[in-house]
Amino acid sequence: FQLVTTGTEKTDSTNSVFLSHCDCFVVYKDRTPERIYAFYPQEQKWSSFAVDGMSPPPRRYHTFVFFNSSAVVLFGGFMGWQRPNVKPPLNDVWLLTISEAKPRWILLEPKNTTLQHSTSRPKARAGHVAVVIDLRLL
Repeated sequence: FQLVTTGTEKTDSTNSVFLSHCDCFVVYKDRTPERIYAFYPQEQKWSSFAVDGMSPPPRRYHTFVFFNSSAVVLFGGFMGWQRPNVKPPLNDVWLLTISEAKPRWILLEPKNTTLQHSTSRPKARAGHVAVVIDLRLL
C-alpha cells in the first residue's frame, strides 16, 4: 500500500464509498459538500469535481452510503462545526448522482403514501450507521 493524500487540510468527518460506475472511491469531505473527491486505486490518482446545483449544508457524524453503482445517499449528522450539543442533529436525506457529466446533489423529500406507510422522516440523528437494502435506506 502507498499513502496518498489530497493535501494538508484537516477534517473531522470524511466518508468514502466505492462505486463500480467509475471504479473509484467517492469521498465526501465534511466542510466542502460542493466538491466531491474521487480516488482511483488502479491509477493511484485523486480527482476533484464541482457539484451542480444546491449542496447539503456542511456536517459531521453523518452517514454516506452506497445506493447503486452511480449514486450515494447522505443522511443526518450535526450541521456546521459547533460542538455536537450546540445544534440538534439533522434528518435530511440527499442523493449524490455520479453517472452524469457532473455530479449532482438531490434533496430527497418523503412522498405522500397510503396510511400504512409513514410520510414523516426518520428521527434526526448523528453518529449513527446506515445501509441501503432493496433501495431502502435503513
